[in-house]
Amino acid sequence: MTTPSISPTAAPNTDLRMQPAERRNAAVNVVGEALWGTTSAMISSATVLVVALRELGAGPAMIGSISTLETVSGILPQLLGMYLFRSRSAMKKRLIAYHYAFVIPAILLMGLLLLAEPVLGRIVTRCAVFAAYGLFIGSIGVIGAVWMDWLARIFRVAVRGTVMGMAFCSSAAAGTLGALGAGAWLNGAHGIRPFALLYIAAAVVACASLATFWLVDDPGATDDDAPKPSAGAIIADFKHSLSDTNFRSFLTGRILTAAGFCMVPLIADYFSSPDGGAIPAGTLVTAGAALTVGAAIANMGFGRLGDLYGHRLGLIIGAVFQVIALTILLAGAGQAACVAAYLCAGVCAGAGVISHFNMVFETCPHDNRTAHIIVANLVVGSMTFLLPMLAGLAAAHFGTRTVFAGCLVMSVVAVGWIVLKVKDPRRGVVE
Repeated sequence: MTTPSISPTAAPNTDLRMQPAERRNAAVNVVGEALWGTTSAMISSATVLVVALRELGAGPAMIGSISTLETVSGILPQLLGMYLFRSRSAMKKRLIAYHYAFVIPAILLMGLLLLAEPVLGRIVTRCAVFAAYGLFIGSIGVIGAVWMDWLARIFRVAVRGTVMGMAFCSSAAAGTLGALGAGAWLNGAHGIRPFALLYIAAAVVACASLATFWLVDDPGATDDDAPKPSAGAIIADFKHSLSDTNFRSFLTGRILTAAGFCMVPLIADYFSSPDGGAIPAGTLVTAGAALTVGAAIANMGFGRLGDLYGHRLGLIIGAVFQVIALTILLAGAGQAACVAAYLCAGVCAGAGVISHFNMVFETCPHDNRTAHIIVANLVVGSMTFLLPMLAGLAAAHFGTRTVFAGCLVMSVVAVGWIVLKVKDPRRGVVE
């Protein structure tokens, strides 16, 4: 497999129409991602997990550590994926089977642990659920880069942003319904059992999602299998990627952006506290549906805008909405402010998926795109993984608003860096 390169001198690429096979794969991806988005919203770490852990007695330090756990568990296992998923002819089958064997059981495990809370006790249960969530993210981490590379080679570069935008828009839109359903289920509920049933239901929906992806027509199914990567070859590819000045500037911008938004789990913690309006659990989860609404809008918009004008634009807009979200958190409280903050946070999340990954795809200077994705994730993750935990500790000692203020300053710096230092890799036609 050869990663598409970009010619700075060629005429602009105007072939933005999808071929029949691409339209079919796009439709399958839309349905599959919609079902997965429903699952994700039903067990959202930004709302459902936070509220469940608070119900079990967790404080700001553990809540703030959720994002740290996500980064550590999600990034480190990616190198393993390069060794486990080298068969291009069997890639689809093995990726789907892996989800059924590891990812979905991890969701189910969290539900079973919550059901066992009367026996285990609150302290053991919250620690076990926290660890099980790390197992869930770690199982996704193994196939994270491989899955994105698989999606990248299914579609041509000229339409990739649009197709990914459609798929992740459907994921976020369906996630809105999932979040609203979860909020309605939890509204007025008492105890931890409703959370347990929510996780179990999410595992069932996840099974349907992965079954849908079986219908994808993989054009790479006849490709030769990738050779077993050696440590030296991987390191060489990493160095090759990092030798590019613009790629390094892009990663710096992503680090600054992530540092400015390391407090996402604290949003739910803040609005459930008296300072934020003491919003009830069910209402908070329902308001959190605005997160997926914002992501849906951003995914569709940034995907198409990126194909037309380059994906750097999405990064800039996402960073600006990050500044707006933090301003709302500092200035407001209550349900209206909660919805507005989550809506802006969703736009940021959309930029962090569509614009980020397409920038990574298009900055790859060699033909090992999986290694390029991994090194991007490793660099950003290694520089930011402790920040959410530190934000939680800082919130416990100095107050949540102090953390929000610091993140606002960092977010303004991030906007300036991306505008001034990051160039869009699309300077002509994709060959």
